[in-house]
Amino acid sequence: MLVGFLERIYEVGILKSLGATDYDVRNLFLVEASIMGLLGGLGGIIIGVGGGEILNVLLSALAKRFGGDSIRLFLTPWWFIFLILGFSIVIGFVSGWWPAHRAAGLSPKEAFTKK
Repeated sequence: MLVGFLERIYEVGILKSLGATDYDVRNLFLVEASIMGLLGGLGGIIIGVGGGEILNVLLSALAKRFGGDSIRLFLTPWWFIFLILGFSIVIGFVSGWWPAHRAAGLSPKEAFTKK
């Protein structure tokens, strides 16, 4: 998020010169950070649940091949998925707080003169 802020200093200057308030700029950065956290958590859930399901299928096929019953080793409760999504949003929000605070405090003149 800090790198994203440093790359978008000119954008912050344009927003401020067009009349965006500190509150608007801060919210823009915080919402963006939260969405990035949500998407990261969603990607992790897809990879984790998908990998677990693939392993469940492989282990069940292996167990049946050797005469056993099918097994289900990896379980994913719904509450855990929602907990992970909420946690990833909070992590995104927290990691975006300082860049959002810095962006909100910039004046248009200061944003255009930074390099």
